[in-house]
Parts: sequence; C-alpha cells; structure tokens
Amino acid sequence: MYQRDYILRMIEKIGVLVSGILGRIKKGEFQEASQSIDNAYQDVLKEDAAFFNNIPLAGLTDSLIGEHNYTNGHTSGH
Repeated sequence: MYQRDYILRMIEKIGVLVSGILGRIKKGEFQEASQSIDNAYQDVLKEDAAFFNNIPLAGLTDSLIGEHNYTNGHTSGH
C-alpha cells in the first residue's frame, strides 16, 4: 500500500500540473495544455494504468482487496 507521504507528494504534483494546465487554457494555449496532459499521463499515470489494465476485469475487485489492501469501502465508492 502506498505510504501517506508518497500520496501527499502525488497530490501536490497533480495540483501543480492542473494549475499549469488551467493557466495555459486561460492564455488560449490549448495545444500546449493538451501536450501537458499527455505528458502527465505518460509520466505519472501510465505505470498505474498499466497495473489496472493487466488485471482481468472479472478479478479486479478480488485483486484490489486481496493483494493491495483495499477494502470493500474503497471498491464500492462509499
């Protein structure tokens, strides 16, 4: 399971990223904003996305609960 300080650093990085993207959008720099989003996906999310993409849909909940310390509350959206 992720450590709290790692999660807080990730939240800060996402905040900086979103702020930068919104700043570019306000300036009308739509292509640059789109490129920032693409870069963020590649840099930040791709590893985690690959993890989820590699779990068969039928076993996703069981894997998250059994192997990654999620709870039923995490997976049910409550």
